[in-house]
This record gives sequence, structure tokens and C-alpha cells, in this order.
Amino acid sequence: MITIKVNVYSPRWGHDDQYIIEMSEKAMTIGGPGGKEVQCVKDPYGNRVWKEGVGGYKSLLDIFHNDSIFAPEVFLFALKSAWESWENRELDGEQVEQEIAQLFEWLNTISRTKPETDYWGRIF
Repeated sequence: MITIKVNVYSPRWGHDDQYIIEMSEKAMTIGGPGGKEVQCVKDPYGNRVWKEGVGGYKSLLDIFHNDSIFAPEVFLFALKSAWESWENRELDGEQVEQEIAQLFEWLNTISRTKPETDYWGRIF
């Protein structure tokens, strides 16, 4: 098992929140602020699927949306791909941690630079 800590900027609150990602051979669990948690597990066919977590959140995007974080569509696929690459030993622990950090750095850039006019504030 590997544990990765990342900071995610929340436009809603104006500060970073820490998220903890735990990867094992069976699941990838992501815990966010306030005890929010989601899990990606392998189904009987080996597909990686999101399972409803603590607070009724169905995927990480649901937690993000609650904090006005709007990740690109590819974000969840990228996380699952990193988990799979770590599990298949294409990436070691240090490498997957670096790749996840890069992914979340990209997300933070998006969150910190979203439009801030009154019009866009009503949209997201």
C-alpha cells in the first residue's frame, strides 16, 4: 500500500485542503476535508469503478464540486491510470507520487485561475 498526500486549492473557501490518497491492490481511497471519502475499486471483471463513499459522494468529482473545484473530464481517468500503473509496477512508489503531484498541480492551476467576474461566479 502507498499513501500520498496532496493539497488542493478550494475556490469556494480560498485555501488549500489536504487530500489523502491510499492505493492498494484492491482499491484507491481518497479522503478529503471534513471526512469526505470516495473509493475506486476493481469490479469482478477487473474494471476500476467509483463506489459511493462517506457522505454519499459517488466520485471525487462530487467532492470537488462541493468546493467549487471543476476538474477536467480526464482527471478521474488519469488517477485510475496512475493507480493501475503503480499496481502493474510500471511506476514505483516514488514515481507514482511524483505523477500524482503533477496531476494535482495542474488541477490547482485550473482552480486558481478560473474567471472571477460576477457573471462567471454565478456559473462556477
